[in-house]
Amino acid sequence: HPIYLLLVAPFAALLTIDQFVWLLLAINAISAGVLALELVRLSGNGVGDRNLLAVASVCASFPALYGAFLGQNVLPTLVLLIVGWRYLKEQRTLQGGVMLVLAIVLKAWVAPVAFLAFATHGWRTFIAGVGISIIGLLAIPYVIDAELLAAYFDVASRLTSITVYPFNNVSVTAWLVRLLNPDWAEWAFIWSAKAVPAPIRYGAILVFIGVLLLGFWCYRTSGVSDTGIFVASLALLLLLPSVCWTHYLVFL
Repeated sequence: HPIYLLLVAPFAALLTIDQFVWLLLAINAISAGVLALELVRLSGNGVGDRNLLAVASVCASFPALYGAFLGQNVLPTLVLLIVGWRYLKEQRTLQGGVMLVLAIVLKAWVAPVAFLAFATHGWRTFIAGVGISIIGLLAIPYVIDAELLAAYFDVASRLTSITVYPFNNVSVTAWLVRLLNPDWAEWAFIWSAKAVPAPIRYGAILVFIGVLLLGFWCYRTSGVSDTGIFVASLALLLLLPSVCWTHYLVFL
């Protein structure tokens, strides 16, 4: 996203590639620490040994370590979503909206969870959140570089129509496309874009909608809290992208 480029560009200009890698590693390490504190808080319990052990397991899991190794921003994105949710729960809509918009800036595909977070806190919060999002995602980038924004949207609009075969893409779409190609294993280490047939593309969307409806039904019949719905949505979100890298699984 253009805003992400704007935030990162000064560091990329001032630092060597090795220094920049260390900066990303530090950001991921700090994010893991913040994630630990927020997960304990989210559980609604005190800081007990069992909670700390569970959180330590998450932070030391393969997806978390792999994301940090690759210099990815998945952990910071997850932290922004969870902190944004906490701000909304505390009725601090502006702070929560900023955190959620920054999460979208880092990973655009988390937008459904961000808007769900706004919606579950009432119409006033939803309208305010949408307003903050419009300002953050449209107005500011247009002031920065309209041409860059247009190029970004052009790329984003085509992402659902392609996928890749390699081992670290575990998306539902990729699995379905592999079934149509018995030679997919030959591409297990070649990250080349493959077209997604329209029936599969729309089928994956239907699967995602079906799971959402099932989750809503469970919410209505079992009395799950809005926090429970938010946490579940972090995992359900992974069903939608045509490319779901293994380090995305930290959202689970």
